Amino acid sequence: MITCKKVGDYVDRNNYVNVIGYQFERVHTGIIMWILDTKNSSVSNQTKLLILKRMFKFCENSFPFNEEDIESIHCKPEFSFGRKRKIDLVIEIRLHMGTTKYVVIEMKVDSIPYEKQLSGTVTDFLDTVQVDKENVCFMLMLFGSSQVCKLPNNEDFYVSNVNHIIDLFCDTDITDTIFIDWIASLEEEIKRSQNIIGEMSGMTSIRDLNYWRDRGYRPMFSPFYYLYHQLKLESISPSEWSIYSGNNNPVMNWTPGWNNKMFKGKAVLFYWEFNYQEFVLKVKIDEQSNLLSDELIALRNQVELICMNLDIKHGRRTQNRRQVGEYNSLYKWKFDFLEETFEDIMSQTEKILKKVPQELETFSSKESTV
Repeated sequence: MITCKKVGDYVDRNNYVNVIGYQFERVHTGIIMWILDTKNSSVSNQTKLLILKRMFKFCENSFPFNEEDIESIHCKPEFSFGRKRKIDLVIEIRLHMGTTKYVVIEMKVDSIPYEKQLSGTVTDFLDTVQVDKENVCFMLMLFGSSQVCKLPNNEDFYVSNVNHIIDLFCDTDITDTIFIDWIASLEEEIKRSQNIIGEMSGMTSIRDLNYWRDRGYRPMFSPFYYLYHQLKLESISPSEWSIYSGNNNPVMNWTPGWNNKMFKGKAVLFYWEFNYQEFVLKVKIDEQSNLLSDELIALRNQVELICMNLDIKHGRRTQNRRQVGEYNSLYKWKFDFLEETFEDIMSQTEKILKKVPQELETFSSKESTV
């Protein structure tokens, strides 16, 4: 019996999962198919049933059948609804009594699906297969740094992180190398997520891609998601920080900081976020506001005056541009994740957030009376 200890080395170069690429969702899809599909007789039916029971229990769904009730288990990767969408894996459990149960799995490593994608998957699957929702378990499996990111709000999908995934599949009688390597790769990912600050001790540049890759990370989003998670744990209120992709860069947003204000009689929306090692005060410009370039420059000037006169970490205003975009940086504070402790970085950040937003309130109030 394989017992999972949830420990591991940085990255085993001889592990076939790492050779192919841990970051590829199809690798995890293929292994789960290999374990559960009844075409694979090297995994006992008792073990398949045990894992399925765990899945249904995790999804708070009843599992009122036994091994002898199962006619077949058929795993369908990239289950398609024509050209509309594909599901990473659908597990079809046919019972002798004529009923069919399903486990619908979406898998992510370092990215997060949108709520629209998940709700669309539920609707399209139920409509296409013509099955009652009570006969389906919807699972979102997060294999990488996606497990520390902002999760979509969907009541139908049950979210499992790497620890949950290991619990679903470990402590079984599977001894094949394909399974042992897979579990070992999951354990390595847990260690990468927990020990990332220590991993930086030998770095000279945080953007050393080869350094990160040698330790199994997928730069640059994967390491920064894990770094942000460690940083938010130093906050007085960790739940106020949200980690996600800003398309071009990893982001950790201060969620209470979204603040609608008026400037020059036009609507603007202030917000705060980490972009890589910089903490940035930004502004979102409503298209209908039509804030002019000179007005955005004036806003930067006002913010600069506020920040320069406060007892906080020294920062700098951002460069002026000819065109006004929808999202605009106003002021930045540069940190060094290699040289500064995360406790100190968060302490300085929270000091900024304690003082600057109050001054922005005063400034915007004065502006509205002009």
